[in-house]
Parts: sequence; structure tokens; C-alpha cells
Amino acid sequence: MDWQTAQHYCQWLGDQLNVPMNLPTEAQWEYAARNRGQYILFPTDNGEVDDGRNVWTFAQIQEIRSKYNTSLAVPIVGLYPPNPLGLYDMINQNYEWVSDWYDAEYYANSPEHNPQGPLTGEEKVLRGVEANEGDARNIRVMGPVSVKRWHKEPNPPLINNNVRINQNGDTTARCVANSTTPLS
Repeated sequence: MDWQTAQHYCQWLGDQLNVPMNLPTEAQWEYAARNRGQYILFPTDNGEVDDGRNVWTFAQIQEIRSKYNTSLAVPIVGLYPPNPLGLYDMINQNYEWVSDWYDAEYYANSPEHNPQGPLTGEEKVLRGVEANEGDARNIRVMGPVSVKRWHKEPNPPLINNNVRINQNGDTTARCVANSTTPLS
């Protein structure tokens, strides 16, 4: 899905639940992936990669694609244990849209706590796993320097006006509830 569709979905879901929802900021996504901001390398249940137990292997994703006759790179949600915050597939997903505009220099001068990203830009930030890498060990949460962070045009045009070519076939979204009181 493109960025605008993802944003609209989160807002629609929030309306259905009567809770303000949005795409997460990059800082919120990072906080969740790092289990409340701890310094961990992998957003898994134990902070480590255990092939086939807490992340998919290349062979497993190929098997899923074959079984369901799909080229989609998103594995079935919830096949592997959640991270300590109860969030599934922070490492097994594709690229996930966040609300921030992309600026390569933003974090050099951003607020230390809860940065909100640049006010404007041409591309949006994506976080997560690259579907075609085949090895989850390549994915690490940000730490001092982002090892895996992407950016792309939020609503790219069709390629050659062909609706069958989806430039967002490997992008997904995760919504965040923005509430000052805990949700039950």
C-alpha cells in the first residue's frame, strides 16, 4: 500500500475504535522495536535471531509463497513470537511506513527525546525488513546509526500507467494509538 492509503487506514481504524490513531513516528517505531528504547540488536522476542523459531528463514518464506501461490513478501502475521511489548513481526515484515518525512541530516540536529521528524519533505521514511534479502540477520534496529532505514515517494505514480505493477507491493503499515491514557 502507498503511504496515503496506510495513513487513511490508521485514521479509519481509530474512528472505528474511538481512539486517535495514526502511522507511528519513526521514533515510536524505533522505541517499539527496541523494547521501550533498550539497546538491542534485533526486534525479536529475545533480542537475538534464532532462525526458524523467532524469524523466518529464506526456505520458510519460499515455502509460504509456494503454499499460498503468492509473490507477496509478507509472511503470515503471528507465525513467530512477539517482541517483549507484544508486537508481532517487527523483524519479519516488509517495509513499514512511518509518518515522518525523510531528511538524511535530520537526526544530526533533532531533539534527543521523541523527535517528530522534519515538517516537510518529498519522501517518507520506511522501517523494517527488506523482503528479498532472505536473511533476517541483516536487519538491526537503529542504535547510533540506522543500519536499515529506507525512504521513498509516499504515493508513487504507476509505472507506464500499468495498474498491475505495484510499486508498493512490499510496503505495509502498523498503526499506533495516540492516547494520553492507557487503553484497555
